[in-house]
Amino acid sequence: MYGPSFAVTGLDMPGNGRLAKNTLSEGCIMGQNVNMIKASAVAATMLMNAACGGITVKVEKKQKDVNLAQAKSAQELNLANSQDFLKQLDSLKTVAADMLIKELAKKDYRSEVRESIRKYRKLLIEKGTGPVKIDDSFYMSQDQCRKTGLSFNMEDANSLLGMILKTAVLAKLTELKAPKLNPALGKQIEAITQAILLDLGVKVDGDVDIETIGDTTKTTGAVAISLLPISGENVDEATKAADAAEVIDLKFTRSLQKNFIGTFEAVIDVTHLKADSSKEILEAKLAIDRHMVAEQMVHTVNFNVGVKDQMALYARKMMFEQDTAKRHLIKVTDTLNPGLANETSIVSTIDVKEGTQCKGLKGYDGVGDEGNFLPPGKTGGDNTDKGGSEPTNTPPKVTETPAPTTPPAPTTPPAPTTPPAPTTPPAPTTPPKGGDDDSETKTPTTDGKTPGQTPSQSPSQTPVQK
Repeated sequence: MYGPSFAVTGLDMPGNGRLAKNTLSEGCIMGQNVNMIKASAVAATMLMNAACGGITVKVEKKQKDVNLAQAKSAQELNLANSQDFLKQLDSLKTVAADMLIKELAKKDYRSEVRESIRKYRKLLIEKGTGPVKIDDSFYMSQDQCRKTGLSFNMEDANSLLGMILKTAVLAKLTELKAPKLNPALGKQIEAITQAILLDLGVKVDGDVDIETIGDTTKTTGAVAISLLPISGENVDEATKAADAAEVIDLKFTRSLQKNFIGTFEAVIDVTHLKADSSKEILEAKLAIDRHMVAEQMVHTVNFNVGVKDQMALYARKMMFEQDTAKRHLIKVTDTLNPGLANETSIVSTIDVKEGTQCKGLKGYDGVGDEGNFLPPGKTGGDNTDKGGSEPTNTPPKVTETPAPTTPPAPTTPPAPTTPPAPTTPPAPTTPPKGGDDDSETKTPTTDGKTPGQTPSQSPSQTPVQK
């Protein structure tokens, strides 16, 4: 009648009490004996009520960790081993000061930093003044797949931007600001700053700020970066002239959360000399966003560059969408001139497990199985499976239909004396086929092939071939 009777031997109790060689049924019979073996009154009461069946335990439901889905996605996509230039900047949150000093002291580190700055200036100048194209030979090749890892860099040269950002932040951190980013850097930041400004020959004007909001670290900066001449560097006169004239003005904001989630925005100006030796400023804008939609990782990169205060000459967008069912697959939509009439998109699939990238949507079961992507990205045009020809800014040509020929009026017969037979009017000329013709006018590509796209279709409307 008092519930189950079972012995509890050697049970430690709070309050230095000890319940030994007793039974809970006996405790139930004893009732409110608060001196029960000097045990905690609360603990003893809970044990007695449990034996008597009269206890009600309220369990507070543990909130689901919102970062679990992010961590799972990062693990399944192996983001820790992906290529992402922002990792160089983000690593400053966790790097040990002695390791960073060793890195700066490497024999070839000075040349790596200086060449990164030079090559990135060159990238912006080429993209801002040269032909509009995607420099990825895979798209142009006949190969359907290639071995590759997961890279979010878009342009190979964007990997250089990571080192530039890292250098700029380290150069402008103070002993007061450094602990906000990484407590380990506080006492060593002065030595690190001197190494950058003196040993590397990098001039960094401007400021950097660090702010922590909840679990988000926000790093902002407005800096001007240029290279100073250093003794012993073996470069030609043209490179020395470029170093003296070309300056990178960089305004950026990096917001980083756990599990590689975050955003990055930058406006990058580079001053350079034109062929006539006059100065010109090119401006690039870069926006990166990585977030979760339910349990799906979506990563977007937008980049454009052109003469400052004019329409961008080069624009490109890449979207990486994780499949919600086959989570090791990522759909990549690479778009040149997004939002314009001559927009061109190419779709491919990265298989993180296999380490491959294939044109089109690969790795699915068959017809109708196009993956589980939210939100849906734009599909590639006919270039998806062919590799495509080099995209240009020239929209597809549309052949104008000639107006139909008007038939001549019939000849008026002469006035009769004895009237002759009237002249038969000529048959009207048949107008050439015009807009009602069902045939398609197709624009040949530069390689002589005709894409399967009509003038009325934009590249994004052409279905992807699987």
